[in-house]
Amino acid sequence: MSVTILKAHEAPRRHPGETLHPGVEPIFRQLGIWESLLSQPFHRHRGIWRENEHGDRVFEPYGRDEHGPWLGFQVDRGQLGELLRTRVGDLGGKIIRAKRIEKVLVTADAVCGISADGDDYHARYVLDATGRHAWLAERIGLVAERLQEGQRLQFGWRNEVPPELDGQPLFRQRRDGWDWLAPLGDGRCAWVKLRSASDGDGTDYAWRIFRECAGAGYFLLGDAACLMDPSAANGVLRALMSGIHVVHLIASASREGANPQDAVAEYKRWIAEMFDGSYAAWRTAVSGQSPVLSEA
Repeated sequence: MSVTILKAHEAPRRHPGETLHPGVEPIFRQLGIWESLLSQPFHRHRGIWRENEHGDRVFEPYGRDEHGPWLGFQVDRGQLGELLRTRVGDLGGKIIRAKRIEKVLVTADAVCGISADGDDYHARYVLDATGRHAWLAERIGLVAERLQEGQRLQFGWRNEVPPELDGQPLFRQRRDGWDWLAPLGDGRCAWVKLRSASDGDGTDYAWRIFRECAGAGYFLLGDAACLMDPSAANGVLRALMSGIHVVHLIASASREGANPQDAVAEYKRWIAEMFDGSYAAWRTAVSGQSPVLSEA
C-alpha cells in the first residue's frame, strides 16, 4: 500500500507519557519496533499499586516466567512517536508536516482525501488518528453518542517520588474519580487525576462513541472512534490495534470481488463491541467502587 501521513506542524507539547502493560510486546514486534523500544532508557515497572477509597493499598505484579518478572514501560510519548515515525519511513511511507489541515475532500458521497496547506492529497481511504479531537468526524458531521455526564482530566509532574512506591505506579480510587502516579525513573513522577464534573479545570474526557466510525472512504482510529475512561481503556494498545485491524480490513476490501462495505460493517461492529463491553465493565466496577485499571 502507498501510505502518506499528514502530521500537524506544531510546537512540541509535554505529555504525562504512557504506562504500557507487558502485553505490548507482540504488537510492537509485529510493528517492527520492539528492539528499538528496548534500546530506549524508559523506566520499567513490575506491576501496579492499587489503593481503594479507604486508603487500603495492595501491589499487583504483572506476573513472571522462567526469564524473570514481566515488566511494563513508562514511555515518553514524544520518543515513542519518533520510533513509530522512523519505522514508517523505513517501510517507504511518507510523513508530511502540515501547518494547516484545511478540509476533507469528498466525491460521490465518499471521502477521497484531505486538503492541507493548499495542496490536495487524494486517497482511497482516509484514516483519522487525531485522538479525542476527532477532526474528520467533526468535518463530515458525525454525531457522537455520549453515555454519561462529564469527566475532567488533568495531568502534570512532581519533582519527587514517594519512596514507598518503590518505583512502581499507583492507582488510587476516589468516590469522585481516581488519581494516578507514575514514577519516571529520573526522580520525577507523572500524575493524572480524573474527576466527575461536567465543567471546570481540565479536559473533557466523558465516555463517547461515533457509531459511524467507518464509512465510504474513511475510518476513525483509537480515541477518534471512541473515548473511554483511561482507567478502563488501554488507550495506546487500542489505538495501535485499531490501526492494524483497519489495514487488514482495507487489504481484504481491495481483493477482487470483495465488498468494501463488509470492511466498514466489521470495523463498526468491532469498535462498538469493545466500547460497549468496556463501558459495562466500568459501570459494574464503579457501582462497586472496585478499580478496573488496565492502563492510565
